[in-house]
Amino acid sequence: MQNGGILRNKGMKDAAGFKVDTAYHFDDPMDQKAEQQKGGRYQGYGTFVKNGPDGTTEAVGTNVPDKKNKDNKFDYADDTNDNNDGKFHGQTLNDFHLSYDSDSEILTAEYAGKQWKATLSQLGLNKEDEYNFLITSSQSGNNPAVPSSARGWMRTDLNGSTFKFTPKSNAADEHNPGYNPTKTKPGKQVSVNQTGDQNIPQGSKFEIPQTPQGWNANIDQNNGTITVTPPSNTKPGTKQDIPVKVTYPDGTVDNTNAQIEVVSDQAGDYEPGYNPSTTNPGKPVEVDQTGAPNLPQGTEFEVPKQGIPEGWEATVGEDGKLVVTPSKDIEPGTTEDIPVKVKYPDGSTDDAPAKVTVKDTEANQYDPGYEDTTTNPGKPVELPQTGEVPDGTHFEKPSDIPEGWDVDVDPNDGTTTVTPPADAQPGDEANIPVKVKYPDGQVKTHQRKLLSKIQRQINMNQVMKMKQQTLVNQ
Repeated sequence: MQNGGILRNKGMKDAAGFKVDTAYHFDDPMDQKAEQQKGGRYQGYGTFVKNGPDGTTEAVGTNVPDKKNKDNKFDYADDTNDNNDGKFHGQTLNDFHLSYDSDSEILTAEYAGKQWKATLSQLGLNKEDEYNFLITSSQSGNNPAVPSSARGWMRTDLNGSTFKFTPKSNAADEHNPGYNPTKTKPGKQVSVNQTGDQNIPQGSKFEIPQTPQGWNANIDQNNGTITVTPPSNTKPGTKQDIPVKVTYPDGTVDNTNAQIEVVSDQAGDYEPGYNPSTTNPGKPVEVDQTGAPNLPQGTEFEVPKQGIPEGWEATVGEDGKLVVTPSKDIEPGTTEDIPVKVKYPDGSTDDAPAKVTVKDTEANQYDPGYEDTTTNPGKPVELPQTGEVPDGTHFEKPSDIPEGWDVDVDPNDGTTTVTPPADAQPGDEANIPVKVKYPDGQVKTHQRKLLSKIQRQINMNQVMKMKQQTLVNQ
């Protein structure tokens, strides 16, 4: 302090601090006030000061002394007898507050109800350096004849004072990177974004210090997104922590984990399928999905167009029901596998082909029929259906019955009752058509010939008369 500290016009080199001046001196440029200090009013001022390399002192920061800046001044003494009125009285002991914000690098001084601020840069200080801290006073002015030391006296009471230093918080304390637990299947790659902290400082670096054995893991060093692939033989239910290290620009480090759970593949849990089905050429057939009736909600079905046989049609519903229509001219006996792709909510897929066989129509397989029959004019005759037909076959009365003939058909067994006209001539005949509808929907018409017996009966009567005449003549 032999060079005067920071209290005079010139003092310690490369120093800084806060100065409270309570004495007027005409040689002090900081004391050049507009009014003269006379009478009972004693005014002082405060300011942050910076001493340059040669020790020259200058006021810096906010609220610096200025003859126009009356807010900077305060009365450092008065003649009051009431020191407990809650007001500032310079002649008493008063608190002086000096604080530092490490984030903004701003020093703040508070005294006599006033406030001053200055940055480290304005004070010529560096936060990386260490400094001695001193509280002192001086009675010396700026008169060259007076020694330049800062010796003097001051009234201070540090008992109970608090010196609080709040270091700048490091990035690792301020941030909390992390990852949401993620599920994937054995051998399937999954990407996981860093979601724990969306305000990671720019310039932070992410890395995976060690990858679990058998696993594959990579990380984007700039945003922390990791890409993980578990071994293909990993047992479902396995949970694995992928370690992630975050290095911040200030050199501090955070460590976190990304938990990956291996779950079963839904395609491996279910076996959808279709029972073999048959149909006729050109006839649609519905085939229900019966292999796995309780598939997960959200399962989707699809019939790939490129897999549908030429000439066939196939569609599938949301429930997996398949509708297949073979071409009309397809060869009976043809069997095709209709492809069905099943997509599960977890993204896995299954193939569940449906086997459809085309059989010949029942109309081609069966041959119902009636024997040729004769009857007399106006006399009904019953013609039983003698051919083999499948259960469920239905017989219908035709619409194109020969004029004058009456036909009745039993719909269940096909028995047909035919009555020729009463005026039918000997030798008259009629082809009676009977419509047969098979269970497969096919319809075929069968016809049988019915002959009149009139001519034969007339011939027999003539023979009998001739015999009787011969006997009489004899």
